[in-house]
Amino acid sequence: YVDQAFKFGAWDIRTGVRLERDDLTDESLVSPRFRANWQPGTQVRYFATAGLFHQSPRFLDLAANAANTLENEEITHTSVGVEYFFNTRWSVLTEAYHQDLDNLVVDQDRVSGTFANIGDGTSKGVDVVLKGTIHEGLYATATYSWNDAEIDRKDGRGTVADEFSREHVATLGVTWEI
Repeated sequence: YVDQAFKFGAWDIRTGVRLERDDLTDESLVSPRFRANWQPGTQVRYFATAGLFHQSPRFLDLAANAANTLENEEITHTSVGVEYFFNTRWSVLTEAYHQDLDNLVVDQDRVSGTFANIGDGTSKGVDVVLKGTIHEGLYATATYSWNDAEIDRKDGRGTVADEFSREHVATLGVTWEI
């Protein structure tokens, strides 16, 4: 992975590329990334990201049938967001994102265990993260995420909700460093 940061006053721009070799699928993959931050003062930071990501197929899908020659799935990701700093210890971040999902692995025949990279879809959502320092070494995080993910398995049903998508997710966490 190569990453380069460029700083221009209140701007922080990063470009990068990830090169990887997946011997399981016999693929060499290139994943470019871009991020821009603009923090005009101490209370607000605006940001945008874009990138191409790859997800290796599950080993079980590859091993289910000797005829399965699967490739990595592709995710094209874009996002915009804002982070507000209440003070030096607490902030809230809100980020909206959109992902185009391509080359998705779908099951063609569960009986024979055949899979193919013929699916596509979209995922979009909003994440809200409240994070802060309670005391030095003790940190808190609260998150809420809304997600709408739909995929087309090319099985004649058209676009359907992704089976692993959860529309609403909330978490609370505390980290104690000792």
